[in-house]
Amino acid sequence: MLYRTCSETIKGKAGVASSMRRLIVEISKQELERLGFRSEQTLEKFETVEVIHYLRNDNETTGVICKVIPKNPSINKKELSEGFDKVEILSCTKGGLIIYAELPSQARLFNESDSPKVYVSLPTELREGRIRFTLLGSEAEMVKLLRLAKMSRVEFKILSSTDAKFAPSSILSVLTDQQHEILAAAYRLGYFEVPRRITTEQLARRLGVVKSTLSEHLRKAQYRVLTKIMSEE
Repeated sequence: MLYRTCSETIKGKAGVASSMRRLIVEISKQELERLGFRSEQTLEKFETVEVIHYLRNDNETTGVICKVIPKNPSINKKELSEGFDKVEILSCTKGGLIIYAELPSQARLFNESDSPKVYVSLPTELREGRIRFTLLGSEAEMVKLLRLAKMSRVEFKILSSTDAKFAPSSILSVLTDQQHEILAAAYRLGYFEVPRRITTEQLARRLGVVKSTLSEHLRKAQYRVLTKIMSEE
């Protein structure tokens, strides 16, 4: 059962609540389908799915970088794309793929006008037919979520409930100052959007560097960030 009492589940040590709470919950694919998620199309073809990074998670679209292990090693891009709004294969790894995928917004868990302001974060993964994901929100919003879940007869299991603590250091700390500046500018100006809002040549001119130098810094910056992400698995 997901529900004990709201206060028992959500409050921190000594009954004192943090301003932000983190819940890790588990739900079956069948339950997701009952709630309207396209789990049959998007998840049945994978042994495991692990979200590495949320690039976009607003009220319109969820864009994620995932590490996936397909059940069929020979799966083609058309089959891989079924159930997603967009899929790009970024690289192949031992036993799996790194992909960029877009799907309808998963930012809000309920569509009602009084939807609790609880958001999906990392870790998020599919293993052994069950989806585990992390929820972030205030104590009041978490209580609201659990009450709505109970009223809607949503079945999921709470694996942990803790204060949401965030390290002051950024993953971008692995970059040099120049790499950080170029990567941040590229993101801000839409270089990584699909389709791109700015070309490599235009970005190079905006930053006052030659195209080859810009490309080198971008490759090194992306490699360092991805290496940092993968090393924390």
